[in-house]
Amino acid sequence: MRCTATKWLVCGRKRELQVRRGIAALIGPLLVAAAPMAVPVSVRVDDTPDALASGTARVVGAMIAYSRWPASAGAAGAPIRMCIIGPALHSARFDGMTLPSGRKVRSANLAPNTASLIGNCDVVYIGQLAMPAMRQITARVRGAPVLTIAEADPQCRSEAMFCLLFEQHSLSFQLNIDAVSRSSVTVDPRVLRLSRGA
Repeated sequence: MRCTATKWLVCGRKRELQVRRGIAALIGPLLVAAAPMAVPVSVRVDDTPDALASGTARVVGAMIAYSRWPASAGAAGAPIRMCIIGPALHSARFDGMTLPSGRKVRSANLAPNTASLIGNCDVVYIGQLAMPAMRQITARVRGAPVLTIAEADPQCRSEAMFCLLFEQHSLSFQLNIDAVSRSSVTVDPRVLRLSRGA
């Protein structure tokens, strides 16, 4: 139908409907993929230090396994470099983890003021730090090929990509979709299946 002055209202509504349908077609799949990511998923763990460390290693290993770094970030088969920043209560089982792909995880403890995180860390695991320190760390690696995980940020205010939630007999996490969208690391939504134990 050709738009004329007398048909402007009908044409305007038709165009608005077409635009809305186009937007829905473009972002619909993204919303479907992203929607479950806001919901924390629970893994059952005993409240002993060793069980918490094992459960944390399992969940963090799933996060790493379902993350993809850009090709420019390093050799595909090289070990994943995990930098643990600040005192971490549940990181005892990280070093030497083997991912389903066969890649190893090598961890190192760093001070919060370490200057060279980008280029030396594929994963930054933020331990028990004050919120301003956490935010400084996530701001320093924003946009870089670095996966960020916060151990002590249940409200996910640090702007880390993943935030762990420790509750009695369970460990869960939330994915910060805004932080993921600003990173050059791609996170596969299937990480949620692994966290459910599937």
